[in-house]
Amino acid sequence: MALMTRCCCWNVHTGSLASGIYTLVSVLLTVFYYIYQFVVVGKTKAKGPIEAASSDAYGNSVAAMSGIGFLINLYIIIACIILFIGVNRDKKWMLIPFMIGKTLQLFLFAVSFFVFVYAIVVKPSIDASLILYLCMAIPFVVLDVLCLLCVISLYQVYVEGIQLEK
Repeated sequence: MALMTRCCCWNVHTGSLASGIYTLVSVLLTVFYYIYQFVVVGKTKAKGPIEAASSDAYGNSVAAMSGIGFLINLYIIIACIILFIGVNRDKKWMLIPFMIGKTLQLFLFAVSFFVFVYAIVVKPSIDASLILYLCMAIPFVVLDVLCLLCVISLYQVYVEGIQLEK
């Protein structure tokens, strides 16, 4: 039995396509931000949030998570394209890369969240923008979990052999 029968106001088939579109757009924006941070901020030597914090162990962990996040986001771009093909051709195995990428992305966010909370507790002088980032990120994480659950539900529908109207 599928986890969800409807994804927002669509069936899980259309909801999975919408999840892929949302994920692709958000990941592309994130990748462009990473590139901006690397190229523009790196050349001007202005301190962005990553560079400003990179003078200690906390900053090194933030920089490492940013690098890993960039690689995961590149993987998710490819996984979204595979997801679109898989949903249109009803191929359950083509949904797996998306589910893996989204799970990795959510896991990285959880690790980042705990590192940031630790930094706020240990270094009270930390930039307030970090707290703002954490507060703003929570609705997007909830949406990411919903997208993952929608695609998992479609995968379960394909495994059970249930025919969906498209």
